[in-house]
Amino acid sequence: MRIKKSGNRVVAFAVAVLPTGAVVAAPNIDVDVGVGAEYHSNAARVSDNEQSDVASVARAAIAWRDAIEPLTADVGYSIEHRDFVDDVDQDETAVDGSAELTWNALPRLLNVLVQHQVSQSQTNLRTADTAANREQRSVLTGGLDGFLHLSSVDSLVIRPRYSEVTFEESEQSDSQRTSGDVAWRHALDALSAVNVSLGAGAVQFDEPGSDYDFGSFQVGYAATLARLTYSLDVGLTQIKRDVGEDVDGNTLHAALSYRGDGFEVGGTAVNELTDSSIGLSGNEFSLPDFSNNDSNFDEVDVVERSQIDLFWRQQLNVASSFQFGVGASNDDYDTLPNDQEMAYAQVGYQYTANVFWNFAADARYEKTDFVDDPIGREYTDMTLTLTAQYHFSPELDAQMSLSREERDADTAGEEYDDNIAILSVSYRFF
Repeated sequence: MRIKKSGNRVVAFAVAVLPTGAVVAAPNIDVDVGVGAEYHSNAARVSDNEQSDVASVARAAIAWRDAIEPLTADVGYSIEHRDFVDDVDQDETAVDGSAELTWNALPRLLNVLVQHQVSQSQTNLRTADTAANREQRSVLTGGLDGFLHLSSVDSLVIRPRYSEVTFEESEQSDSQRTSGDVAWRHALDALSAVNVSLGAGAVQFDEPGSDYDFGSFQVGYAATLARLTYSLDVGLTQIKRDVGEDVDGNTLHAALSYRGDGFEVGGTAVNELTDSSIGLSGNEFSLPDFSNNDSNFDEVDVVERSQIDLFWRQQLNVASSFQFGVGASNDDYDTLPNDQEMAYAQVGYQYTANVFWNFAADARYEKTDFVDDPIGREYTDMTLTLTAQYHFSPELDAQMSLSREERDADTAGEEYDDNIAILSVSYRFF
């Protein structure tokens, strides 16, 4: 069992995995495959007419991380198919993951990079997080990093980029993006540097009326010490829309991480003027421990998104560990009445009893306020998950979990609860 983010919510899930054929493993490549079963007491997540259902689940995943000059790769994808027996919820094939490939074409002068992200996002956060209310978003980016070294401590970096954003169903949110920036980087010493950058770009949507140009300015500082790593970038962004008024916004990108003896604390903070199609997705490559909370209402708009996440990870002893996190986000739309505020707290505990048994408990509390909603929706979501895992061998695991999801709503007919039981087996190729 693991806790996975879906849209602005975190849902508990586990999938069964059994070997289905020969897979050739390579160094630094992990491959998982398999099948499983998942029971829901309220599969449609409704307040009345609750119907239970069982889904069969099949999953495959691959992870590859390597650095063999001149190529650096960080790749991780999973594909999961869920098929409900009684079709209470819609069958779904979900692909999630990301890849970042960097080719050092000319050492110290030119890098070529490709980035890709694909995820399932909740289309409308005002309704339940079911398969019918999720769709797949893909963001593919290609670009160059060109370096001009002015001195031993000063460099100019030129970064042109081209991106394509595509949605599974929301066709009017598909877009093509051309951008670039020029940055001056000054090394203060071997561990810290400051930078100043100017950027510009143009965004064109498949459906007319939402296109815009933008310009940006940022100043930043970063340092990497023995135990402490931190960075801070602040700036301004202006968006000039083809239809509608121009919009100005502040930019903040901040990250901090401290590793002590047996613990790590840190967090990220982001404020960015963007659009509802691409959201904050690009920060997942530039900020550590950052996972975006993007959602898409199938209506494109300029939005100022803010998100802060803080974490504490503690190794209690050789057999147990503890995690705690808190955070909040705010979406301020320029035109559409989709403004929302969210805050959460989550806690997790893991215990290794022996070489065979692992146990875990996870809980999350989340409150969402749709501040512009005509009927003033406000949700409180609770998720509790208990997991037991048995290791037959280093490659083969059995997993059993029980979960409960509850939603309290201040509007009639929108609260629900769902009890979930999952039995799974997993096999890993190394």
